[in-house]
Amino acid sequence: MKKRILILALAIVCLFSFASCKKDTPQSLFDNAEKVLAEANGYTATATIITSSDVSGTKNTTEFEMEMKANGDNFEITVDGQTVLYVDGIVYMDMGELGKIKTEMSKEDLASNLNMNTDATKLPSFDEKDFQDVELISEG
Repeated sequence: MKKRILILALAIVCLFSFASCKKDTPQSLFDNAEKVLAEANGYTATATIITSSDVSGTKNTTEFEMEMKANGDNFEITVDGQTVLYVDGIVYMDMGELGKIKTEMSKEDLASNLNMNTDATKLPSFDEKDFQDVELISEG
């Protein structure tokens, strides 16, 4: 009888432990990445940007690489050999053959001039519906 009670108790504990296992979802993985990024206070990323335009019936597609490094409010963006570095309110621009520029500028003004988000270390916001068509694929 004692063995049966022990086995039943262990079975219940196992059921609770399996029930408490939370499966990853695209949203939970993104939320975790956002949390880790915020705790790290910086990152390095490389992205391929693809733009498309339709002018007078002619479709043009442009593809370029962008590298970004961010640490707190400071960041560096490099595109096609041109670099913009923002450190403590000072903008350093290396425009390749066009020369170098150093100027004082607020982060908001720089973001407006570059047409970008003012918080370089923040990922875009997504909710569950944005991930509804995303399928998780496990490697291994």
